Amino acid sequence: MKIIKGKGLTRGTAKGKAMVTKEPMNFTAAITKPQNMLIPGRWSQINDRHHELNKQLMKNKIFVYPATIGSTGTGMILLELIFRNQTPAGIIVENADTLMVSGPILADVWFGKVVPVVEYSESDLYDVIKNGDQIEMDGVSGEIKIF
Repeated sequence: MKIIKGKGLTRGTAKGKAMVTKEPMNFTAAITKPQNMLIPGRWSQINDRHHELNKQLMKNKIFVYPATIGSTGTGMILLELIFRNQTPAGIIVENADTLMVSGPILADVWFGKVVPVVEYSESDLYDVIKNGDQIEMDGVSGEIKIF
């Protein structure tokens, strides 16, 4: 087991397998396709043919990625996923932005549903966490355990 420490941004703890990408994520482009909304169980499927995680489900994973790009609606997309219980179990992001973090914060305040978010800005992020690693994370302390 290895322990690293980032900056906790939202409360909560999570466990799950790491879903890692070095590509930034445009949540609006990837999640708001008709097949996400019309096909049961596909709310958390990434549908962006330009992204390396295309067609993969984020639900119950620890999503690890560098940054959010694209629309100002990112927070609302995450809020909708959290409301529908279709979200990643936790989010580890290299460069967090307020628009992305707003979704998990509002889900906590409005619905009492928490998804921890930790910002880890060190250059070794992708050396330490690999796709499929078992992760435990704490959104308050910023502690990330990799098994």
